[in-house]
Amino acid sequence: MSTCVVSFEAEAKDRAMLEVMSDEQVEQRWGFLSRWWVIVKHSLEFTSWEHEGECWGLRRRRLEVRLPSLQDDYGDTVFITGFDVEDHQTSLQWTRGVLSLLAIVARLNYHDWRYILECHCDLSLGGEGEAQYEEEIPAQFMLKLASFEQTYTDMDADSFHDDLVLFCGTHQRQHHSRPYVEALGKVAALYNDKAALDVNVPVHVYFSSVAVWRQTMAMLLEVSRAEKAIEREWENYDVGAPGTPRCTFQLEPMLADFNSDPITPGLADTVQTLVDGNAWFS
Repeated sequence: MSTCVVSFEAEAKDRAMLEVMSDEQVEQRWGFLSRWWVIVKHSLEFTSWEHEGECWGLRRRRLEVRLPSLQDDYGDTVFITGFDVEDHQTSLQWTRGVLSLLAIVARLNYHDWRYILECHCDLSLGGEGEAQYEEEIPAQFMLKLASFEQTYTDMDADSFHDDLVLFCGTHQRQHHSRPYVEALGKVAALYNDKAALDVNVPVHVYFSSVAVWRQTMAMLLEVSRAEKAIEREWENYDVGAPGTPRCTFQLEPMLADFNSDPITPGLADTVQTLVDGNAWFS
């Protein structure tokens, strides 16, 4: 399957300076965000990329997040629990918001971040003493767009392009819901010295070898087109300084993994076209 990868590493110096509080104190501190965690309650898994260990000699696990779809596996319309959401774009915006808030919490206090993942997002971490339980959870996300699990059509490719531009373009600065703005304001009130916290989140689109057999060439072209569209948006946008904590998703070079299957002539031509057009690869 293809996944859209978002990675962010909380700074160790910020973790060290904040005390570890009891569960009750954590609940009291972040209780105003509890309705947000419901959005990704059953959508998180702590996992690694299929061939990452082969490429770099180290398998690093990240949080895999299944992004919202217009329909579930039975064809029924899906809505985000606790919010008035009736379309895919708004649903994606809400999910981007909760990931932003999670990244900000991780930056402010690692203990609280881990507690929220385990107790509010239902992330299975195993039991004390187990290797998985003791493993540190970096604030890094692998995002899966639901349509990636289908055979792509031209409409899917267009939707993929639009989702990337919405997620990483200036929409994230220009279109904030009132609940999201209120949540950021309350975070700023908790940490006065971090009121202008600015968290940048690199976003990588990841293609696995399985996706090659699912007509991924069109999707590769759409990523390149989205890169250029996002770049144009930010070139004409005044970034400014944050007045409250903010989190910005930034599209980075795409990752392509073709370890399991041969590269077809068509795919090779597509990659060459992208390279000639200054597309980013890693």
